Amino acid sequence: MQKIIKIENLFYTYQKEEIFNNLSLTIDEASFTAIVGNNASGKTTLIKLIAGLLPSNNSIIAGYAYVNSKKMYLTTEFYGICLDNMIDNFLSHDVYSELTFPLENLNMEKDLIEKRILEIARLFKNTKMLDKKIDDLTICEKKELIIMIALLHKPKVLLLDNMLSMLTKESKKKIIRILKKLQKDEKLTIIATTTNLKDIVESDYTIVIHKGKIVMEGKTNSILNEDDILNKVGLELPFMENLSKKLQFYEVIDKVYQDMDDLVNDLWK
Repeated sequence: MQKIIKIENLFYTYQKEEIFNNLSLTIDEASFTAIVGNNASGKTTLIKLIAGLLPSNNSIIAGYAYVNSKKMYLTTEFYGICLDNMIDNFLSHDVYSELTFPLENLNMEKDLIEKRILEIARLFKNTKMLDKKIDDLTICEKKELIIMIALLHKPKVLLLDNMLSMLTKESKKKIIRILKKLQKDEKLTIIATTTNLKDIVESDYTIVIHKGKIVMEGKTNSILNEDDILNKVGLELPFMENLSKKLQFYEVIDKVYQDMDDLVNDLWK
């Protein structure tokens, strides 16, 4: 499978503190990769480096271009970027204007802007949001809006920094379903950071980092089996996932569940 992101021998220091020392990893095109670790493990810094928001000294290749913080225009359309702090930094007072702004910056014609905004709203089954004010949105709706904005220009890679946290069960299911559809239909590559192992279950591949180093990586199902290593770096498997893995071991079920009702329905088939 083609590698869409390549990081080779990355070094990064912030205020004399070493964050990454000779870090290397690759991301497959059209994959859903989770980067998981506890707070201060380096996840957000890594996302910003991949996005070109921080200098990486030509250690990162996105597609066929070096990521360079001084030449972000080379990867602006390549990435869709969702950072957790964006929830408090909207530029407009209403949702429609917020969605319009990035497309205007790409010099898109007005009729195409309207068409694309309607397409993305229908994809999220949330056309009613277009008439709302930003201040009237819930946290879930604000996070949903950030992801919608990031997807407007149809990027090759979507970067999600802690965007799946603080979502309701229904909202998280909805967003995951949409992202998996885009992954399949449009070959979207998804990279999502989280501190919660509950958020990685739907990913294809997981990278576990601790203090700026990769301690484990592989297919997500195999990572979830490594309880001892996960516990050592401060990560704990949630109850439902832990129960599912035990039932999988005894071949009672064949997948990991996050919802008790779904698990019960499977057991009663």
